[in-house]
Amino acid sequence: MFSKFAQWVFEMDIKQCTDDHLDIDFHYCPLVKAWQKQGCTDEEIRVLCDHAMCGDRGIAESFGCELDLPATIANGDEVCKIRFVRRKK
Repeated sequence: MFSKFAQWVFEMDIKQCTDDHLDIDFHYCPLVKAWQKQGCTDEEIRVLCDHAMCGDRGIAESFGCELDLPATIANGDEVCKIRFVRRKK
């Protein structure tokens, strides 16, 4: 799902990969760094990150999953915990 280049740039660590869960920790976010360099406030970065995650939510939906974000760099956490979860109906 993610190219080697993307894995390298975001410093991804795949924690779990099953039919129902894809758990990835991102240890670096070039988006947050760019927004910081532009002088964005912490609140602006949180909002921009939420907007940027719309693409990830779309990816999750296309696979019949939902996106959970228990931690994000934009919120001051050490890593972004990206969780694609297939919900049982």
